[in-house]
Amino acid sequence: MALPPGARLTVSPKVVMIGQAIRLSGNECFPPSDYVLPAYGETVTPMADGSWNAVGVVGDGAQVGIVPVGATCVTGTDKAEVFSYPAVHIRVNTYRHLRVTPGTTVSAGTTLTVFSIGACPSRSDGVVYLQSAVASETEVAQGFAINSSSGGEWSATLPIPQGTAPGHYMLHGQCDGDHVFLAFYNAVPITVTIGSSG
Repeated sequence: MALPPGARLTVSPKVVMIGQAIRLSGNECFPPSDYVLPAYGETVTPMADGSWNAVGVVGDGAQVGIVPVGATCVTGTDKAEVFSYPAVHIRVNTYRHLRVTPGTTVSAGTTLTVFSIGACPSRSDGVVYLQSAVASETEVAQGFAINSSSGGEWSATLPIPQGTAPGHYMLHGQCDGDHVFLAFYNAVPITVTIGSSG
């Protein structure tokens, strides 16, 4: 079914921190045959006028940065999609970030040492990787974390290959556990130069 002309999804707040509650609301999904699957929160039974509200928590496994949030109106009998609301983009922030030595402007061939500020959830390991800032599908290097004994913080080494082209890159960090992403770190801009690191 096409999106009803008046159907609208509202998300609040638009800037949210990992661990914070978020509210989704919408309309035009009518009981008793239909119900809503929101991006955050439990399945919702709409009110008689087709409106609904859901409250959920932005968990550790949520992507950080600008992310789309959606909801789907489905049938209660076979869970078939009636329609999907157009996504609303929000900014998800995290207290987890990375510290990098010797710095964020380095020459190709340099080995970065990356330290977590904010531990990974239990039963997960840190992973870091460097991607092109302009072609995000291009991964330059990857490193795996060595967990420390104090509070689950970790460090990793990331050699930047000698042939890496000068330019702008993004250093990403995440917590992986049993083939599932459990948490993400704020990305760090890295500049690779031809000359010596500075």
